[in-house]
Amino acid sequence: MMFGFRDYFDYFQCANCNCMQIEHFPGNIDKYYPDNYYSYKNSPIPKFGLFKKLQFNYLTGENKNILGKIACFKYKPPKYYDWLRNLELKDRQTRILDIGCGNGEVLKILYSFNFTFLRGIDPYINENIEIDDKLKMLKKSVYEVGENYDIVMMHHSLEHMTDQLEVLEKVFEILSPTGQFLLRIPIISETLMAKYGANVVSLDPPRHFYIHSLKSIEMLLKKVGFKIKKKIFDTEVFDIIASEQYVKNIAINEKGSYVSDKKNGLFSKKEINTFKQLINKLNDEEQGSSIALYLTK
Repeated sequence: MMFGFRDYFDYFQCANCNCMQIEHFPGNIDKYYPDNYYSYKNSPIPKFGLFKKLQFNYLTGENKNILGKIACFKYKPPKYYDWLRNLELKDRQTRILDIGCGNGEVLKILYSFNFTFLRGIDPYINENIEIDDKLKMLKKSVYEVGENYDIVMMHHSLEHMTDQLEVLEKVFEILSPTGQFLLRIPIISETLMAKYGANVVSLDPPRHFYIHSLKSIEMLLKKVGFKIKKKIFDTEVFDIIASEQYVKNIAINEKGSYVSDKKNGLFSKKEINTFKQLINKLNDEEQGSSIALYLTK
């Protein structure tokens, strides 16, 4: 439904851990990652002004001055600041790896804040992208990584992988003894599944091979040896907007989509505000459909 193919796929759910899984890994998966797939669209390196830098330094704890506090009060910090704040990224020389980096959007943000060792890997990008010695995005798999990292990140990439246990074991191997692993994945929301069923956007067939429950991902991480330092439900209002569209048989990238054209009148401002209130409530109650897990060895 992202591209309007409207193909059908069967999923089953484990009776023990509640993890959902596609019944058969599709042999033509490339069809569902066309050139305009959002993760591979080219994005420029952002240029941040003084206020954004003051926000970053304040929220990461690097410099808790009054100007940073004013900057945070005057301008709402972007969502990604929450991820960085919880990683406590104060050292610009921290060795950071993003697995399944796509166009490298997160790494480019860190690059703009002067981090000096940023690497991304993704076997599906067209070619290596080397900005300079500080920022490189390489066309390779996690199994080809040999060096250790202080921070390893996976932003909604694990669910696209068939060999999840082996991938997590490799992450454990390359993570430094005192390092942190940020794992962000879609997760089963019983509330949203009950409301939308197969139309819930976080299912995203057939790209998402596994949609974990909190129980199933905790079981998998424990088996590898990871400890959960912190967990944050970080679902965004997009999940309800897109699910509502799917109920109306409107795909993401087609005419009539609110996601593609917010001025088309599909949803009123009142409806959008209602959706936002529901998402905030679900996140607070740990019933959202996306989670960020902060992990250590």
